[in-house]
Amino acid sequence: MKDNWISVKEALPKLPDVPFCNMYVLACNEGDTKSRPMLYQRSTERGKPVHKWLTACGGNTYRTPDYWQYLPKPPSREIETTETEGEESWE
Repeated sequence: MKDNWISVKEALPKLPDVPFCNMYVLACNEGDTKSRPMLYQRSTERGKPVHKWLTACGGNTYRTPDYWQYLPKPPSREIETTETEGEESWE
C-alpha cells in the first residue's frame, strides 16, 4: 500500500506514556476497498501492559488490521458572517 498507510508489521500507533490510553486511527485489511475507524488501546491487565485493536465503538474486533494511518487533522477555518445574508459562510 502507498500514501500514508503503515503496515502493522512495520509499526504501531505511538501512544502517550501513560498506563491507559487509546487513539482513533483509520484501518484496513489487505484487499479491502474501504477503510474504517478503529481504536488502538493500551491498558493494564494483571499488572502488564496490553495493546488491543477495538472497533470505533470500543468493542472487540474479530480481525487485526493489516494497515493503519493517523486520522487527518480537522480543517482550520474561521467562520465569517456576511452582513447582507446574516448567515455563516466557510472560506
